[in-house]
Amino acid sequence: MPGIFISCRREDSIGHTGRLYDLLAKHFGKAHVFMDIDTIGPGEDFLEVIEKTCESCQVLLAIIGRSWTRVTDQEGNRRLDNPSDFVRLEIAHALEKKILVVPVLEDSLEGDPWETGRLLIYVLRFPVTPIHYATTSHNEGSKGGAAT
Repeated sequence: MPGIFISCRREDSIGHTGRLYDLLAKHFGKAHVFMDIDTIGPGEDFLEVIEKTCESCQVLLAIIGRSWTRVTDQEGNRRLDNPSDFVRLEIAHALEKKILVVPVLEDSLEGDPWETGRLLIYVLRFPVTPIHYATTSHNEGSKGGAAT
């Protein structure tokens, strides 16, 4: 079973996320990295596979791209506010099962990472302690910080 679960919004960060998946799969092996678009087969129950895989992983990487907090559904409602949103469900399920969740902020993120951190605490019920996050950057490699 995968040890690393990658959660992302395809329309927001699939390029960075695909590169991260390739690097992690090369280092740890494909069997140890889960990303729904590459791992769930045709006809499989999406939610069931997500829940089982999430429960068996050691870490969930929540890839937060440029407009992650503002992506809307067809009616114009912010998807993050929808309790049935798959990304929200993935993260909430991991937190419920006490799985380490690491927010990974893309370098192209619009707005303040601190505000994104506060939103994660409020909407997804992240623990109300400083959240250490990682960032990705084309030029500088990985960076980190904390949001409260």
